[in-house]
Amino acid sequence: VDTKQQREFGELTRRQPEPLRRRAHWDALLEEQQWLATDFFQERRWRIAAARALSSAAAAEARRRGLADWGGGNGQDPRR
Repeated sequence: VDTKQQREFGELTRRQPEPLRRRAHWDALLEEQQWLATDFFQERRWRIAAARALSSAAAAEARRRGLADWGGGNGQDPRR
C-alpha cells in the first residue's frame, strides 16, 4: 500500500470533534446517570469500610470478654 493512500486513510479514520449543539434532555439524563453510578460506587465503598470497622470492634470486644473461641467452625455457640 502506498504511503499517500495510508495518509488519506488515516485522515478519514481520525475521530472528528463533535459539533456544538444545544443541550437536550437526554444529556441531562446521561449526566444524572453518571452521577448516580459514582454515588452508588462511593456508598458501596463506605458501607464496606463501616462493616470492616464494626466487625473489628466486635472482634476486639469478644477478645476482651474472653469469647475468642466463638466462630470455631462447628457452628455451635460455646455458651450452651
